[in-house]
Amino acid sequence: MQTEEEKKVRKKAAVAKWRAANPEKAKAYRAKWYAANPERAKAASAEYRAANPEKAKAASEKWRYENPEKAKAASEKWYADNAEKIKARKAKWYAANTERVKATNAKWRADNPERVSLTIYNWQEANPEKMNEYKAKWAAKKKAGCVIENRGSANA
Repeated sequence: MQTEEEKKVRKKAAVAKWRAANPEKAKAYRAKWYAANPERAKAASAEYRAANPEKAKAASEKWRYENPEKAKAASEKWYADNAEKIKARKAKWYAANTERVKATNAKWRADNPERVSLTIYNWQEANPEKMNEYKAKWAAKKKAGCVIENRGSANA
């Protein structure tokens, strides 16, 4: 007489043998089951990923490599579905790391002055009305004597 555990092991082996002998039917059957049981499929997938993180990561990378269009679409869908969550997480991170962000930006600006000036030029070209407003404000401040000409320059 077989125990329950032995029966499970034999059944699992028989299913694996059948899947190996009938890969197309097995794939169709599995797809049909996943469509009928999405929550159970997600739970089983999460359980497998937790138990086998290296294998799960390798399988995921392999799938992304073999299906770049589907991977891109899935990624875009995930970002669209989680936009608010992502935005909140970014805001929280920036709030917690303001000094780091300022330092990184300052370093990038120092390393890429031509890109900074190009960005500024493009903004000025795209926003001529705002640019004229800023010029007028600056001229008014200068006329009122509120502007210090050498703002921390090394040449002062």
